[in-house]
Amino acid sequence: MIEIIDNSAQFVSTLACCGVSAALYFKRRGAEHFLLACFYGCFSLGLLYWTLYLVLYETTPGTFYVSEIVWISSCIFLYLLQYTLASPAEREYRCRAMYIAPALGVAMFCGLRASCNDLRNAGDAFFDARDLFDVQILSTLGIDENDLAALEDVDGVERAEGGWTESTYTAVDDARASVEVKALSESGLNEPFVVEGALPQSADEVAVTQKFVDASGLSVGDSVEI
Repeated sequence: MIEIIDNSAQFVSTLACCGVSAALYFKRRGAEHFLLACFYGCFSLGLLYWTLYLVLYETTPGTFYVSEIVWISSCIFLYLLQYTLASPAEREYRCRAMYIAPALGVAMFCGLRASCNDLRNAGDAFFDARDLFDVQILSTLGIDENDLAALEDVDGVERAEGGWTESTYTAVDDARASVEVKALSESGLNEPFVVEGALPQSADEVAVTQKFVDASGLSVGDSVEI
């Protein structure tokens, strides 16, 4: 929602600037106002595509090159505007080092944009594979079947399932350490990711976190007393 609001605000502001620049062009017939209107217009079109995609599909575009091409076009208009306003001496000035910044900037920008989408898609696929829940509700009085039925009736809730958890203690390096014991979901909701071994299949088996393994020095097959 924040991203939609942010992109919508950018679209409105750039569209307004495009309108003002276009009005100045029709009034003064200046090339700089025409180029400025083209710059704002192209930039606002890229924002419009991005915002509409967010609204309609509730995710960022998987192929973002549509917006990128439009934004690159706006940068070209901005460069033409800079060239138009520059003096003859400024136009003749050349510095080889000035090409380094755009080259590094474009490479870094493309890498960041691509990696952001890849990380988001990878995280989303992992969350779907583990069937992670979105909201956890805790109650000191406990939750019964009537409570679960009431939660499932809430608009937007696909599934509600009860769970069991208890805080207890165990020995880690001859010291008393607090641990939290949770029961696995019968339907596979919020299924843990197994690094080594397998999930518990009977009442005398337990799966522990990597942090507990590192602290206790235990391995698969060892006994844990709680």
